[in-house]
Amino acid sequence: MGDRCQVEVTVRKDQVEQFIKIVGYDPDGELENDLSVTLAFHETNYGMGMVLDVAACALIEFYGEHTAGDSYGAADFFSDGKGNIHYIPTGDEGYGIIVSGATPSQRLERLHELEERISARNDHIERMRNPLYDLTRQSDVHTS
Repeated sequence: MGDRCQVEVTVRKDQVEQFIKIVGYDPDGELENDLSVTLAFHETNYGMGMVLDVAACALIEFYGEHTAGDSYGAADFFSDGKGNIHYIPTGDEGYGIIVSGATPSQRLERLHELEERISARNDHIERMRNPLYDLTRQSDVHTS
């Protein structure tokens, strides 16, 4: 059976069939808009980690989150369609996030890496929601 949790994944609309084929079974719930589809999976093994790795390697763009399991904490994740998946630990209810590192400078470096991932994930989400995101962002930079 394995360690089970809930997973919610938002996938580009034109890639959702490919993603579901990789998963190997239908989602428990689905919410669709003009550009993407949010899929809900209940009782998934190990945060769907292996499946998400395969989907990222297939250059599928997605983002989402999974709840904590018995052997891992809750996390946000995203793949920008370049073959990699990035995880952001979100902590568990009432516990927060532990930033690892043997020294304060190592912990600070890890915290900066985490902040960069969060920023990249937020940009990726906006890009998937708004196909003109990069153009509007460039326009904002030039007008300020």
